[in-house]
Amino acid sequence: MLIFYRADVEGAADSLIVPFLPRLARQRLSTAEPLRRTGDASTLSQSSHGGSLNPLLAMAWHDISDFTSEITWQFQSRKGSLDDITFQRDIVSMLCMLLDALQIDCTSFERLQIFALLVFLRTFCRPIDGLKQRSRLIVQRMVQTHCALQPAASGTLLWILMMAAIVAEEKSPEQAYVLACLRRQDVIARSSDSGQSNWLGVKEILRTFPWIDEVHGHASEVVWKQVCLT
Repeated sequence: MLIFYRADVEGAADSLIVPFLPRLARQRLSTAEPLRRTGDASTLSQSSHGGSLNPLLAMAWHDISDFTSEITWQFQSRKGSLDDITFQRDIVSMLCMLLDALQIDCTSFERLQIFALLVFLRTFCRPIDGLKQRSRLIVQRMVQTHCALQPAASGTLLWILMMAAIVAEEKSPEQAYVLACLRRQDVIARSSDSGQSNWLGVKEILRTFPWIDEVHGHASEVVWKQVCLT
């Protein structure tokens, strides 16, 4: 497991959307410094993210949320320029933090969160063949974990399932399973509307988690249309 995920970090770093500096990434893999933080990770809302979290997972939520806010600001303001070195350093640092979180005793739902956060960070990588294969393996593990756990519907689970659906291989058993789970989500079943109006409500929930419209908006809307087909 650890070997697979360490290779996954290096592969993801090699295919980041921005230009990559291999020497810097190798240094980050060896040092894994914490990101700059603006607050205490212990203040992360437990109700929003599925209960008590192991410390590294809590820090990962905190750092990835900060990272998402910064990227969103860059897209919306169109004034600043994203520093490539900082972007690459932070991506690799957060990937390393998630790998370390997997080595701590985790509940099944915490593992689901870690897998989903890994998938989230992978959406910033080019879809090269090696990474596609690793993405399929991560989604398979998400499906296996969800199937064994059968967690109650929640906003967190909705976001987790959407992350899995975005990267799931088209027409695969994993995609069919994730879409079926999305259809069973209470937040969807309670809606009296369908189609675009319902999608807007779902997207508002997704936006309370790590989410960037310019990166995830179109792909998630395609997923939602598939959910609404049946």
